[in-house]
Amino acid sequence: MRNLLSARKERQSGKRLILKGKFIVSTEEVYQKLLAAQIATEEKQAKKGKGKRKSRQIASIDVEDDSEEELPEVEDIIVVEK
Repeated sequence: MRNLLSARKERQSGKRLILKGKFIVSTEEVYQKLLAAQIATEEKQAKKGKGKRKSRQIASIDVEDDSEEELPEVEDIIVVEK
């Protein structure tokens, strides 16, 4: 159970899989495989698209100029001596 929880996700395709276990990556064979993986990734991203984000609508609150009438009137004055 602990192994399942602590295991990292292993990549099933892409550049990481091609480079896994390789120490010399400057060969023509590795380069061609990496190029093919890059093209496949770009095609997949183009097909998927960036998508549109949903815009938030902010509810507007109407403020009236009659705010003086809404405030309670203060009648008591408190005097503090030093």
